[in-house]
Amino acid sequence: MTGRYVSTGGPGALRGSSLGVALVLTGCVFPRGMATVEAPSGCRVLPSGEPSIAWYGPTEPRDAEQVQAWCDTVAAPLLRLGPSASTPGWTPEDTLTVMSWNMNIGGGDILALLGDELGWDCAAAGPASTSDFSPFVLLLQETYRRAPELEPVEPGPRVPRLIEPDPRPGADLDIGQAAERCGLAHLYVPSARNGPDPAGRIPEDKGNAILSSVPLDEPFAVELPFEAGRKVAVGAIVRAPDGEPVQVVSLHLDVASTLYRTLVTGNGTRLRQVSGLTDVLDARAPLATVVGGDFNTWSVHEGALRHMQSHFTSVPLDASGTRGGMPADHIFFRSSGDARVRVVSGSYRVLEDEYLSDHRARALRLAVAGGT
Repeated sequence: MTGRYVSTGGPGALRGSSLGVALVLTGCVFPRGMATVEAPSGCRVLPSGEPSIAWYGPTEPRDAEQVQAWCDTVAAPLLRLGPSASTPGWTPEDTLTVMSWNMNIGGGDILALLGDELGWDCAAAGPASTSDFSPFVLLLQETYRRAPELEPVEPGPRVPRLIEPDPRPGADLDIGQAAERCGLAHLYVPSARNGPDPAGRIPEDKGNAILSSVPLDEPFAVELPFEAGRKVAVGAIVRAPDGEPVQVVSLHLDVASTLYRTLVTGNGTRLRQVSGLTDVLDARAPLATVVGGDFNTWSVHEGALRHMQSHFTSVPLDASGTRGGMPADHIFFRSSGDARVRVVSGSYRVLEDEYLSDHRARALRLAVAGGT
């Protein structure tokens, strides 16, 4: 594979390209190609005055064609860089909690999780107690968004089956409504439609999201190499009290590919997808980075997880079940090289409660040099 990346400047720019010179990477397992790209038409239309989302995508023609076809069925991303709630901020004495959770297309009770696990009172749009509150970033998968502006769609190859837990918990909030009610900074990028639209049902799309009690910066999206369906990883930067940037990424991999793709890639579906992601992250500026998500893995011995572990060595693989007994969900971390941001010893854990989802969340805490 030869992947080509072009610098756009700034902390999120691609290494080796500060003057806009292309950087060529070689030696990947499958021929996929990843590059800085224009978002597929219709996928990055944000309100006037909103900051742009940097977009990365596959250059292989089949991937790009499929991405565009699926993109045509969804609405624009949601983005709020700063929390609307008033928070104590992130001080050198604080740790930053990063949690990754699959919400089962809104089946999970996010308001309860925020309150119980992160000390965030969504009714008051702020910390339940400022005296012992620590900032957090929540990496979410299988979130949904109601999008009445979308045209109804019929069942077809670009429209996955409907997933709609019955009933959805609490106030039945979609990801945008939940983020706004809770006063959190947020980035949501839809990957696909949530099923065809029967009469009387508001159209929905679904994808990955980041919710944060601290401001987000330099949001970006990574179109993963296309297998069974369109998958878009979402990322952003949060800044430690001394200005140290920490890159956070939420992703969701396919559970299986088509028979044809399985035969072509030797069942390398998830390895191909994470290789595309790490190509992008390795080519960006060398920042402390957390990647969390639903990897849909059945075993910690899968090639996709071994590949991630080779790039993110600071957290050991954990075989604890997060979807039933399967280790489907994981968080990976790597420092920027000087270890100013580090994982707090003993902080990596799996939540006991599923909060009405079909997945249990994973979490860890980060400390900045000189802090806790």
